Order: sequence, then structure tokens, then C-alpha cells
Amino acid sequence: MNFDLNIENYTRDELIQMFELPNNFDKNIVEIKETKLREGIINNNQLNKDKKDKTLNFIQKAKLIILKGIENKNTMEKFKNSLSAIYHT
Repeated sequence: MNFDLNIENYTRDELIQMFELPNNFDKNIVEIKETKLREGIINNNQLNKDKKDKTLNFIQKAKLIILKGIENKNTMEKFKNSLSAIYHT
């Protein structure tokens, strides 16, 4: 396994693809995919400890970026619903 571990070199969409998330993913799906990725790294005997640690750190950062997008989306939906409720009163 050899890929760029600099999280800043990836877009959120690229991270979503890396996690192989479906279009309608939620926090639980992200957690499940992250666990599978982590287990794959931990069980990979071809990686030394340093590479495993760096890769696991990358996966953690990627998960946080993906989840931040979910939070932003939920916040926008709540805002739109509030505006709609105000408009229709």
C-alpha cells in the first residue's frame, strides 16, 4: 500500500470515494466503513508500525472531514426548515 497520507491533498468527495460510501450515507455508515479500513490496516503484515500509525491517523482525519460535511448538511436542512416554517406562518 502506497498512497499520499497528506489529508490536505484530498477533497471531501475523494475521501468519500475512498471510504466507498453510498450516496445516502449517514454517521453510522461512516463509522462502519472506518472500522473496516482500520481493521484492514491493523491486520496488514506488510506495513511497519510507523506506516500503520500514519495510515490510521489519516483514516481518522478523513472520517472527521466526512462527518463534518454531514453536520454542515444537517445544519443547513434545519435552517431551511426554519425559514420555511417562518415563511408559511
